[in-house]
Amino acid sequence: MVSSTSRRGAIGLLSAAVALSGLVLGPAQADSGQLSLDRAGTLVGWYATGSQTAQKDGTVPAAYASTAFTQVAAASGTTLAVTAAGKLVGWGTNQEGVWDSTNFPSGLDGHIAQVDATASLGLALKDDGTVVSWPRNSPTQAAKIPATLTGVGAISAFDANNAYALKKDGSVVAWGDNSYGQTDVPEELRLPGSTLQVEAGSEWAAAVTSDHRIVAWGRDSPDENNLDVPSELTGPDAGVAKVVIDGRTALALLQDGSVRAWGAATAA
Repeated sequence: MVSSTSRRGAIGLLSAAVALSGLVLGPAQADSGQLSLDRAGTLVGWYATGSQTAQKDGTVPAAYASTAFTQVAAASGTTLAVTAAGKLVGWGTNQEGVWDSTNFPSGLDGHIAQVDATASLGLALKDDGTVVSWPRNSPTQAAKIPATLTGVGAISAFDANNAYALKKDGSVVAWGDNSYGQTDVPEELRLPGSTLQVEAGSEWAAAVTSDHRIVAWGRDSPDENNLDVPSELTGPDAGVAKVVIDGRTALALLQDGSVRAWGAATAA
């Protein structure tokens, strides 16, 4: 399965909508550019120029033009991608800090299952269920992975302050800054078998429970109402399949194929 990570920047919500649609499993954003990963694992880049959108030569390095990928994550001039062989590769701009194989920390030479990227942090999940992190410059709170964290099945980070892991047993673990309770995982989500997905936002997070409800916690911005999850998404018949967050805006894909939105910039 191919997938992408895209939750950073002005067009992140559009990216999230496209990702939820399943038509193209991407794109991932890096500054004003976009990266799209199609079902065949081909990575294509483009960028916006005024009111026009054009493919940009070099957005995807020529060395990877024929490479099949399973996942891509991009943020603020940095791109991290996992090849079909499970190898982690990366590229970017010197201004933002290039994360290529020469800059990766030790422990990333094995098979990589998933990667996530923020403007200041790289996060990789290995096939053995362990997580490796590395900051762009100085150490960040989200880079301090709990020493006891093992058996991880998925990871999510929005910035350099917080990160979340969904363990293979269906429980959620969070670490990093807790100024707004964003790492205080609700008790029901700490139980094995409780959770299908966890998604990081800007100082908050949301999860899809095993009975397909949304549970959200952390900072609730009074002007953006990101914790005011629609009641139809929190009840026993919610039927939520997936959640995607861009900052303090969220989209939920329901099992019937419809989409619900809440939080910032979702008013009609």
